Amino acid sequence: QSKERYYLSRKSAITASVIEEGTAKFTSHSIIPPFSARRASLHLDKGSMLIQNKKKFNLIGTLALGTLECNKNHLLSTTIKLLKLQPQATIPVTCGNIHFIIQDGIGSFRKTAFVIDKEFLVMSKGTANFVNETLNIDIGLMADSIERAFGVSFLPQGYMIPFKVDGTFANPKFHTKKAIANIATILLLKQVAPNMRKLPAAGSF
Repeated sequence: QSKERYYLSRKSAITASVIEEGTAKFTSHSIIPPFSARRASLHLDKGSMLIQNKKKFNLIGTLALGTLECNKNHLLSTTIKLLKLQPQATIPVTCGNIHFIIQDGIGSFRKTAFVIDKEFLVMSKGTANFVNETLNIDIGLMADSIERAFGVSFLPQGYMIPFKVDGTFANPKFHTKKAIANIATILLLKQVAPNMRKLPAAGSF
């Protein structure tokens, strides 16, 4: 019940062991994957927080999760299905360092790379509003991943098919209709002569 305000006035680093029992409640969460990384590290550059008021969270730092063993995660499953794969019981996901800023309870993170099942690269960036528990996240399927999944070889370097995740923490919405249509177009272009191919416009964020 304390209303103390905690300040981080100088660069701090926290390294914590992840306890499996402590993450069990996330096993059916749509966004946060259950994970089995042995250690996660959180480096805080500066910040302040009032424990009882999410609007008073102000933090800047980097979260390093390394490689997670994920399962039963809706966002992960949605991404994999777009790549024509069937989700396995456990899937390794190697996470890039997540550079984030939380200001007045609204967190944003820079474009971050994730490698799913050791070979499929996706990019992500966006915001999470911890005050009203809403999301605004972009996910991008990269050219190399699309080519590996569908056996094509004509996508330009840096080509991306994005989709958006919004809604709430408890009920996220996945807007994949356009991404599916673009993938279908790319598959049709496999049958077309190279000089006749017109790729769907690449997305970016």
